[in-house]
Parts: sequence; structure tokens; C-alpha cells
Amino acid sequence: MRVEQREKRKLEIIITSIDVFVTRGYAGTKIQDIAESAGMSVGLLFHYFESKEALYNELIKIAVDGTMETLNQDAAMPIEYFEKLTRDLFMKVNNHPYWAKIFVLLKQAMNNDSIPEIAKKYVRKIKIVERMVQVIKSGQQLQIIRRGNSTTLAMLYWTTVTGIIEQYAFTPSTPLPEVSWILSLIKPN
Repeated sequence: MRVEQREKRKLEIIITSIDVFVTRGYAGTKIQDIAESAGMSVGLLFHYFESKEALYNELIKIAVDGTMETLNQDAAMPIEYFEKLTRDLFMKVNNHPYWAKIFVLLKQAMNNDSIPEIAKKYVRKIKIVERMVQVIKSGQQLQIIRRGNSTTLAMLYWTTVTGIIEQYAFTPSTPLPEVSWILSLIKPN
């Protein structure tokens, strides 16, 4: 029972700290800010995470692992890949709104050189556009994905999806679009 309580509290700290890091950035966040937001003392917070850096690294690891798990699904059928990817991402943020902020946090980390080295190593594992380019090229060969520069199409798809998720992160009442609307970006006319 005590282990369950500890894990529950740790998850609460993780979820709470996402808001703080997204709002203030890594450099602007103090461990005191996280402790206050979690409703605990700094000393108690240190029982769960040894430092702000350790907590941030854990968040980035969660973000990278979740993103990679979603991206690395079977891509034998390219349109189905993007359909499932979009559906999975939208379902994840709809069922657990903090996931939308995790995406924002990851996006910030990808563009921030002042984050901890361990977090940088996690972020470098992500090859989002590169993975999508492969799937798009395959779909173009099958003539089920529109012609055009595969990198541009991958960026069009990904920035649209992440833009929607980012909007949802800060305004959860925003309705998510139909998956078919997103797929229309990459399907042939």
C-alpha cells in the first residue's frame, strides 16, 4: 500500500511539474516553484526527485518514450499508419490532458540548448520527421499519398498535429478535429 501511495504521489509531482516547466521554461523554474505547485515542502519533494534536473530528465524521458512508442508502430500501410498515429495522439491528449503539455514540453526541449545533458540525449533520439518521410515515400510509391516533397509533407502533417495539440494544451475545451481532416493533408486530391 505504501509503495502505491508513493507512486501515486510521484505521478502527481510529475503532472504538476509539467505545468510549471511549460509555463516558466527549464531555466526559469525553481524547485520551490514545483514544490509549491505540488503542495509540499522542498524537502519532501527531494524524497521523490533528487533535483530539478532529475525531475526534468524524467519528464523528457516520459515524453520521448511516449512519442517513440506512438511513432514506431507498423507502417506497412502508410495511410493507416498516419490514421492510427493521429487517432492515438488525439486519444492520448483527450483522455489525459497533461499529455498535451508533455508535447509542448518536448517541443520546448527540442529548441532549448540550456536543458540538462541527459535530457538533450533523450531528445536526440527522436527522429520524428525522418520517420514520417520514410512512410510518406512508401505511400507515394503506392500512390496513396500525394506527390510532392516528402520532407515538406511530413512537416506539414506533424506541425499541424502538434499545433492542434499545443492549442489543446492551453485550451482543453478546444474540440479536436476529425482524423480525416488531418489525413486530407497528405492524401492525393
